[in-house]
Amino acid sequence: MRPRPQAQALRDDLKHVSVEDLKRGYLACHQASMRRMLDMGETMQCSVIYEALKQRAFGGDFERLLAWTRAQAPATARPSPPS
Repeated sequence: MRPRPQAQALRDDLKHVSVEDLKRGYLACHQASMRRMLDMGETMQCSVIYEALKQRAFGGDFERLLAWTRAQAPATARPSPPS
């Protein structure tokens, strides 16, 4: 299956985006998807950002990306420790 032309164009654009900006974009996608259903265009964009971040910041390692994502969760979203 060949990538859609829009996805390829976005992939090409992301080659010039810093890892820090990819992280911000990924977290924005993650937070948006937790609040609502993303439309098809947003889903494609977020998928391309995810893949670029996974490859560039985490050497393609999903588990490292997942651990980083979990560490970014706001403290208010984490369960309170038992008293």
